Amino acid sequence: MLAIYCLSVFIHLLSAAAWFGGLMLLVVTGETNAAPPGFRATLLRTHRFWSWMSLVLLMATGTFNLSARGFSLADLWNGLVWQGPFGEVLAVKLGAVILVLGLSAARDLVRIDSDLTERLAGVVNVVLLLLGLAIFACAVMLIRGRPW
Repeated sequence: MLAIYCLSVFIHLLSAAAWFGGLMLLVVTGETNAAPPGFRATLLRTHRFWSWMSLVLLMATGTFNLSARGFSLADLWNGLVWQGPFGEVLAVKLGAVILVLGLSAARDLVRIDSDLTERLAGVVNVVLLLLGLAIFACAVMLIRGRPW
């Protein structure tokens, strides 16, 4: 069981790095007007695919990792997971994850056909980066404990 848990954590971390790194690439290179023609469209298409693959893997491995720590899906509903410092940090992390999923879906479903929607998508990407940092901070606190 330990080997499967370690593999799941490895995939979880790799998926988080891929999602965050792809988002950083999109923000840094994709938001510039100096990009070659067609680069932005290719970058957006590629990012969209790998971003959602990473998010799906993160949800699957996150669910498994939580169960490997002794919680069941029923514990999400009966409140056992949300008790104590671990539960408080987990609630913040999952709240940020829900925001990431919603903002990513909104960004990817809206057709960018004007300068305003393109700038708005850029703002959303920066917000997603900040949420990603918050999720990483929560992940550290889930394993190492809160610093306060």
